[in-house]
Amino acid sequence: MVWGREDAWIPTATGRQLAGPIPGASYVEVPDAGHLMQYDAPVALATLLRDWLYF
Repeated sequence: MVWGREDAWIPTATGRQLAGPIPGASYVEVPDAGHLMQYDAPVALATLLRDWLYF
């Protein structure tokens, strides 16, 4: 689960809670990113997705 650390719509605690029951899931907070991470931190998001896809 990837979450923007500065998400003003849904708190980071909710992200951690959602990731908890998913088997094998991990939780990553992206600094300086809000709810619309693709606009706030596109390179960080793309890097995380690439690393996940090619793990």
